[in-house]
Amino acid sequence: MRNLNTLLSVVVVFAIFALMGCSSDNQVTEPETPDELDLPSVSTMTMDVDFFKSAQMDSQAVMLGKFEESSIAASPTALKLNYFNAAVRVFFLNVVAYSALAEPVAAFTTAIHSVPQYQEDGSWLWTYVYIDNHGSEYSIFLNGKRMDTYVAWNMEVSCNDPNLLLDHFLWFDGQVAIGGHSGYWQFYEPDTSSESGESEAETPGVQCIRIDWDNNGLHDRQSTFLINKLEDTAYGSTLTFDEAPDVASIEFFDAANETTGTIIWYADGTGSIEWPDYKDGVRSCWDVWQFDVDCE
Repeated sequence: MRNLNTLLSVVVVFAIFALMGCSSDNQVTEPETPDELDLPSVSTMTMDVDFFKSAQMDSQAVMLGKFEESSIAASPTALKLNYFNAAVRVFFLNVVAYSALAEPVAAFTTAIHSVPQYQEDGSWLWTYVYIDNHGSEYSIFLNGKRMDTYVAWNMEVSCNDPNLLLDHFLWFDGQVAIGGHSGYWQFYEPDTSSESGESEAETPGVQCIRIDWDNNGLHDRQSTFLINKLEDTAYGSTLTFDEAPDVASIEFFDAANETTGTIIWYADGTGSIEWPDYKDGVRSCWDVWQFDVDCE
């Protein structure tokens, strides 16, 4: 009887180990969800021109891109012509660059308040509603997918506003290198010339502006805005914004006239403008208080 009990005990022990082995071998493990993607910095889509905020410009001057010096001949502003002429050109270029970018950039900025969902294709999807300054509601679909050396991004938008009917319109796409130090964005506008009508499942678009950028940290970045909309009179023109800790600059290449203008400003308040239609293109400077001075 004792031998039988011993034999049974051995059998039970082996059975337990066998069951443990089977349980370990046959256990179904769920695939781990990859780490959530970090949203790229919105600074990769913008320029910091706050230095010129103190220059109060009327909208007409900004739209013309020129400063009417005759209107301020007897005012203190007459002593800051170089600075004000630089400011009006910066504001003008900012309007040109962001006429097509303002809404998609603002919509992208609000993605930070949304929680993304992991998709079966390995991408992350942010879905949320963006309301513009006019009260129009946009349904946003922001998608990012990690590839070998970069993250592919795209934003689609739908809108039921009668004046702006959009159905999964591609607002922008682009690539961001792993680590987030460089990349590009391609922005699109709705193709108003399209005759596709209601048969199209998605709203067609045309490219308008591309941004190639390097971002090495706070106050250490460069962005080049290329106007690549074929129908645009400024097609082929580029605007390059360069920022370092102590200096920033804007260089504009006008493809239509094949001319280049440059504006530089420093952390101490000094700066200069060298523009084809200002003082015959001669470099003109201002001091720490933005008063006109001779260039050194």
